Amino acid sequence: MKKYLLYCFIIPLCLPGVFVFHAAPPAHASTYYYVAPASEVPVRTGKSSRNKIVAVLADGTRVSVMERDNDWSRIRTESGREGWILHRYLTKEVPLSIKVTQLQKENQRLKDKLQKLLSGQEETGRLLDACDDNLTSCRISEETIRKKYIALQRDAAEVMQIKEMLKTNEEELSNTRSNLAATKEQLEIIENNSNIKWFLAGAGVLLAGWIIGAVTASRRKRRPSLL
Repeated sequence: MKKYLLYCFIIPLCLPGVFVFHAAPPAHASTYYYVAPASEVPVRTGKSSRNKIVAVLADGTRVSVMERDNDWSRIRTESGREGWILHRYLTKEVPLSIKVTQLQKENQRLKDKLQKLLSGQEETGRLLDACDDNLTSCRISEETIRKKYIALQRDAAEVMQIKEMLKTNEEELSNTRSNLAATKEQLEIIENNSNIKWFLAGAGVLLAGWIIGAVTASRRKRRPSLL
């Protein structure tokens, strides 16, 4: 998968360079010529082999044609030297040595770009691995949090049940206390009533004894009078 992605990145980047390299020459290519392969090509001050030689050009040297006059052309070298040269020593075809140099440079440029892409791919791979590790950690944390949340919900449900039970127990305790208070009141009333009854019973017994004693004494007093 990574190799496939690498090719997807490399091929679009490399193709433009290839097309540009084999495309048409620059806009000013029509004014540029190259010295055709020869041992030495002299550059003269005029349009004759009798004129003074001002320079000698090696094959493959690029020059700019300033003027054309039959078999002669006035040229200017890249260093700025001007002179006349036989036009048959000039060609618009890029020399093979220059093509090879250009291809070597282009090849090196593509190699450097490929190396950068490979380095970027390695860095991307490391980042992806780091992301995978972070994702795994996040999933583990999520699972831990989910379990804690479920436990918290369970504990919360238990707490609510305990609260309901406490509320019910408090209500029952309050009712029990109310019933206990009422029972105490009733016991106090009953106790008070019982004391009154016992007091009345004792008073009745005393009163009955007193009456019986009075009657008995009265009878005893009457008996002697009858004799």
